[in-house]
Amino acid sequence: METAGAAEFARIDKDKSGTITIDEYLADSPDATDDEVRRMKNRFAVMDRRGDGSGVVSQAEFINFGKFVIEIADADHDGRMSREEFVESVTPAKPTQ
Repeated sequence: METAGAAEFARIDKDKSGTITIDEYLADSPDATDDEVRRMKNRFAVMDRRGDGSGVVSQAEFINFGKFVIEIADADHDGRMSREEFVESVTPAKPTQ
């Protein structure tokens, strides 16, 4: 995860400043719908809040967020997120009556 996370971070960090701005983060998905942009902005804010709240996301914050997501989705606690666990974690719960 760290190697993949570090590579993903480096790809998004266009100016190679060592941090990702919201503009860099959104520019990584130029064809995002309005709803996807809203979710990306929310995700960015959570990544930053889990770090230092500086308004930019460091590599450590970016990688730690990825680990956090896997931890939440890892239903069988094997340290990995399977395709099924991923799908389950992003599928909205059905309303109960």
